Amino acid sequence: MGITIGDALTVIATITAICLSSWALILCVAYLFSSKALKSQQEIEHHPARSAAVGALIILTLGFASGVLMRIPLPIAKLIGALGYFALIIIAAIGAAGLASLLAERMMKRDSRISLTNAAGKAAALLIIACVMPFFGWFILAPIITTVCAGAGAYAVLSRVPKHAMQQDAGGA
Repeated sequence: MGITIGDALTVIATITAICLSSWALILCVAYLFSSKALKSQQEIEHHPARSAAVGALIILTLGFASGVLMRIPLPIAKLIGALGYFALIIIAAIGAAGLASLLAERMMKRDSRISLTNAAGKAAALLIIACVMPFFGWFILAPIITTVCAGAGAYAVLSRVPKHAMQQDAGGA
């Protein structure tokens, strides 16, 4: 038995669904957590090497710990391992929202007619499509982008807002 047309269409549909849901996740995170996305954008723009180093550390430690917990036959350990993976995904999504925001900002500088919403959608789509590109995207671009985004997302999640900035926001509202 070989690969049937149904098998091929299933793979294509799965890849398309993953790409569309990743695009939607990046846009939702960018709009729902705009301050965190802005922090991760600034981190990627000003300190990309630090973001990559922190991202690699987080992916290796949290990913390894979650993988070990998922292999333990206790249901609570599996739950904690799954929550670790979910935390890693949302941290990377916050970083990806920052990277998409940075790309959208640069797109808007080149073309003043494009709206922020349009630029953000196109930027998120470009990031995802670039990572799906065979071989270069799979083995070089996607791991680099994921690592940098995880580091920038962790910075955005763990960084504090200065007290005077919170007071200015409260006084301005």
